Amino acid sequence: VNEDCGDGTATVTIPYEFLPLPQKGDTGFALGRDGSRVCPATVVGVRSSKAFDKTNLLTISVPKEFAMTARFFLREGQTTPLDEITGAAASEAAAATAAAYAAQKGAN
Repeated sequence: VNEDCGDGTATVTIPYEFLPLPQKGDTGFALGRDGSRVCPATVVGVRSSKAFDKTNLLTISVPKEFAMTARFFLREGQTTPLDEITGAAASEAAAATAAAYAAQKGAN
């Protein structure tokens, strides 16, 4: 975790074992430990190496206040099992995340 990149963002590197791999520049959401969306995220790097034993390392950029909360990356338009349980569509969940993030940013 690089908690401050100087532009109000932080980078978080996480193991990523799903296919297809996101590409640099892909946008989506960072998920927290409970699987809920916590903030918008952008992929800034993907590293793969035989030394990693087929585990890819994904680096995402998030607002710095979420550096220690972001634990997974979800591409734009994808849903999570939590969405299915709550009945939220991907677009509704994304809109709710964006609104919550904007409200929190406005409160600070």
